[in-house]
Amino acid sequence: MCFLIGTRWVVPLIGDTASRFVPPAVEAQIGATMLETLDRLGLKDSVLPAATRQAIQTDFNDLAAHTNFPSRKLELLFRRGGKLIGANALALPGGRIIVTDELVALAPFPTDLAGVLAHEIAHIEYRHSMRRLGRIAGLSSIVLLVTGNAVNITQDIGIVGAGLVDLSYSREFEHEADKHGTALMRLAGKDPETLVSMLERLNLTLRGDSLGWLSSHPPTADRIRLIRQTP
Repeated sequence: MCFLIGTRWVVPLIGDTASRFVPPAVEAQIGATMLETLDRLGLKDSVLPAATRQAIQTDFNDLAAHTNFPSRKLELLFRRGGKLIGANALALPGGRIIVTDELVALAPFPTDLAGVLAHEIAHIEYRHSMRRLGRIAGLSSIVLLVTGNAVNITQDIGIVGAGLVDLSYSREFEHEADKHGTALMRLAGKDPETLVSMLERLNLTLRGDSLGWLSSHPPTADRIRLIRQTP
């Protein structure tokens, strides 16, 4: 019983707490290693038209201007997901967000992705990826990071994180990202109903697709309910 309590409550609590003390430079290095590994494993250069990338970038910049995370450290990257990632968006430690061509292709207009971007920015603000990696990589790794002995461990954690290509979070994290992402959209003058429409569209298009953006998220109906209830 004590072991179960520790696994369910104590370890996540300690892992979350310790991860908050990881220096920003170390977190950025972990994110860079994850990106390098993902690129090596199968991500390819984006082939989106420049106008499409610019439209998405403009929305990203609008949202970034209203975050508590240093906007200069937020970076939007475009990649072809292929079989590894598919139609997806990923928030990496340190502030990088990847959006795949396959996900963009599912949006009638580039601006329809604003809600997805807001959701991923919220993951960055709440440091969900680092908190999850802290739990998975082990408390010993986090202790090494906090104490500064991070020469090799940042590489190890970055590679571990890249192996978790869906970067699925707990339901608590996902709801938190939806709620904060919705508030962020309102601050940026964007209608959260566009996120609802995108979720409904993705739910129909990606049903049964284990690589899709929705595959690691709570049920769509629950998410839509929360988005509409968020002031």
